[in-house]
Amino acid sequence: MKNQYYIKATVVAVLLSACSQDRSLPDHKGQFLGELEPIKAKVGFGDFAPNYYPNEDNAPVLVDGKKCNYYIFAHADSDLVYNLPKGVKRFSAVGIKPSKDKGIAGTFAFEVLLDGKSVYKSKALRLYPNYQVPISVDIPPETQTLELKVDSLGNNFADHSIWAFPFME
Repeated sequence: MKNQYYIKATVVAVLLSACSQDRSLPDHKGQFLGELEPIKAKVGFGDFAPNYYPNEDNAPVLVDGKKCNYYIFAHADSDLVYNLPKGVKRFSAVGIKPSKDKGIAGTFAFEVLLDGKSVYKSKALRLYPNYQVPISVDIPPETQTLELKVDSLGNNFADHSIWAFPFME
């Protein structure tokens, strides 16, 4: 009997911990894209896995020096396509590279497509302050797909690109 209560208390503690993760930046709300199953997921290195960065020292992913608990690692060249839930009006993210790895030059660009049409494309990440590019795209009401691409810009070496805080609202 005592073990049943211990197990229930442990499950509740784990669930509360998972639900209370800090989203860190206040303007990131809505549906975390990593909770949806993409209809296409092609990455240039490693496997597609939200909230997983395959580095040896398990360094945290940082945005403005704060830990990011919501991200998608998608090494360039990558292409992720999602069916959009009804009522979605905006997509936002921060395009970054891992902050601890000095060998990643940021020679890649982020692109957002809606129904196959490009609506946003960044310059090479290395051209932005702190290797961070804020991305915000309005989504028209009848849009059915959201596509996220990372282009290696011809140099596919160490293009460890990350979509930090990829949220739809």
